[in-house]
Amino acid sequence: MAGCGGEPSALESHGSRDDFFHAPDMSWIEWIWDNIVPDVRARKNLPGAKTGEEAIATWKQFAPRMLNTLLLKQLADLRGVAPYYYDWLSHPAEDPWWDWAELRNKYRRVHAAVLNFSGWYDDNYGPEGATTNFNGLLESRANDSEKRTHLLLGPWVHGVDATAKTTSGEREFGPAAAIDYDEVVLRWMDRYLRGVANGIDKEKPVRYFVMGDNTWRDADSWPPPATPVEYYLNAPPAGSNRGTISREKPAHRQVAAFVSDPGNPVLNVYDSSGAHDYRKLAERSDVLLFDSAPMERDLEVTGPIAVKIFVSCDCRDFDLWARVLDLAPDGSAFNLMSPGLDVQRASYREMKKGRQLLRPGKIYELGPASLLTSNVFQKGHRIRLQLSGSFFPNFSRNLQSGELENDSARLQKATISIYSDRRHPSRIVLPLTPQCQ
Repeated sequence: MAGCGGEPSALESHGSRDDFFHAPDMSWIEWIWDNIVPDVRARKNLPGAKTGEEAIATWKQFAPRMLNTLLLKQLADLRGVAPYYYDWLSHPAEDPWWDWAELRNKYRRVHAAVLNFSGWYDDNYGPEGATTNFNGLLESRANDSEKRTHLLLGPWVHGVDATAKTTSGEREFGPAAAIDYDEVVLRWMDRYLRGVANGIDKEKPVRYFVMGDNTWRDADSWPPPATPVEYYLNAPPAGSNRGTISREKPAHRQVAAFVSDPGNPVLNVYDSSGAHDYRKLAERSDVLLFDSAPMERDLEVTGPIAVKIFVSCDCRDFDLWARVLDLAPDGSAFNLMSPGLDVQRASYREMKKGRQLLRPGKIYELGPASLLTSNVFQKGHRIRLQLSGSFFPNFSRNLQSGELENDSARLQKATISIYSDRRHPSRIVLPLTPQCQ
């Protein structure tokens, strides 16, 4: 549910075109397979699953081959039933063709009352889409006496069913996490379709769930007031992949490196969205970990997280995955958002300039731009930053050869180096709530 009002809302999508090419999103293949292809087969009397249930049942049989196909455009299973998929692949990121997917310049066209509704683990519409659209609508309605847009963010995955649950993946959020979705939506419609004076327009426009504290907060704006605090990366000791983060800027040059092999990518072993325990990834040599000291008291992080990593590669292109996790005293390491917001394709580091291949050995400042969460790192817990060059099969493998996986299957191993010193202060910037500064 992206919006309801006096006329249909067109905002049930991401807030921009970025969804398509930070790195090719492989979840589109399964989504098309499950939701679109069966109906096409039924209408055209083509062989294969003709209902959604049948398609879901056959996905695991076909998924390994489909997801591992290179070149992407040579995937045969969608040809003839989903031609638009190949149309997407034929357009580079900077092509104006993608303007149809850009909402940020279209908010003035929307006159409906819009409830921007999402979850921290929603990997479809997502918190980036909901917050971008909420703020864009507010700006376009700056002169309106009533803004007629609210933002609601819960601890859920995508889908109405998730809003009635107290768990997301493997993480339990307590009874407060579940809501009555129908009641929320009908109350919104009562106000803006039927004109019922039920007080919605008098309430604060932002309501969000704080994970870890497992409670709801209301705010006048998104993001709510917070102080950005920098945590600097300190390289692991020799022979280890475990470094630290701290508020102290490193005085001397530190370099941490790992070899990224697209032929053996970092795998997401979970096939569902939500919070999962990723502690086992610490066993991989192609994953760098940077942990804080244990929290001396509860620390709330709410809002956008900035990641600024100084990095070089002996290759022409790579993906930088920067995942923030809540590391508990028992060793469990839960992700704070679904994969997708936390990846930056190096060649698209300046999207307005189009694709720019790297100069091997040159140091660049990179980092995904849309990390969002609200989480309390409880006393004794640690903040973990996890860096890697892949996270498959959620997103495609960067070939690292400088060629695109749409058009090539030439894989290249690459050494990725992370720098941390006063000249290259690799860091994450966390929005700490006032009581945590």
